[in-house]
Amino acid sequence: SYAEIPRGALGKARLRSAQAALKSHCYAEHPVIIGYCRPLKFWSRIDENREEFNARLSEEANEVKEAKVQKVYDMHAARIAKVEAKIEKASAKVDTEEAQLAAQKLDTGVSIGSAVLGAVFGRGTASGHVRRAASSAKRANKTAKEKKDVARAKDKLEDLQEDLIEAQAAGNAALQEAGSEPMPPVEEVRVAPKKSDIVISRIALAWVSPSRFTT
Repeated sequence: SYAEIPRGALGKARLRSAQAALKSHCYAEHPVIIGYCRPLKFWSRIDENREEFNARLSEEANEVKEAKVQKVYDMHAARIAKVEAKIEKASAKVDTEEAQLAAQKLDTGVSIGSAVLGAVFGRGTASGHVRRAASSAKRANKTAKEKKDVARAKDKLEDLQEDLIEAQAAGNAALQEAGSEPMPPVEEVRVAPKKSDIVISRIALAWVSPSRFTT
C-alpha cells in the first residue's frame, strides 16, 4: 500500500515552490565546466572532451608560435641587412681611401725625388728649389692625412663587423626563445546556467516504498 498524499502537496503554490527549488538546485549544483587558455584567449566547446580541446589548442598554439617566430625573424633579418649594407659601404670606403693613399704616395715620391735631383745637380734656381721642397712637404702632409683616413675607415669597418656578429647572435637567441615557448596553461572555468534559461517542463509526485528509507 502507498502512503497518503500530504495535504496541499498538489496545490499550485506547493508546485511553484518545488519548481523554484529545483531551478535553484540546477543553478547551484550543475554548472558547465569548460577549458580556457588565458594567454591565447582560447575556449573549449561544450560538446568536446578534454582530448579534443587539447588537440585544437595545440594546433592554435603552434600557429601562434610560428607567427611569432616569423615576426622575430623578420625583425632581426632587417636589422642584420642594415648592418650588412653599412659594411658593404664601409668596405668600399676602405678601398677608395687605400687607392687614394697609394696614388698620393706615388705623387709624393715623385715630387720629393724631383726636388732632390734638382738640388743635387743644380737644376733651377734656389727659390725654385725652395718651392719644390715646400710642395713636397705639403704632399707628404697630405699623404699622412690619407693614412689617417684609411685607418679611420678600417676602424669603422671593424666596428660594423662586430655589430654584425652581435646582431646575428641576438637574432639566433631571440629565435630560439620564441621557438621554445612551452604550451600555455589551461584553466577550468565554471559556467553556471542562467536561471531564466532553466525550464522545468514537468513537476510530478512519485511514490517510494518506505523500505527505501529504512536504515
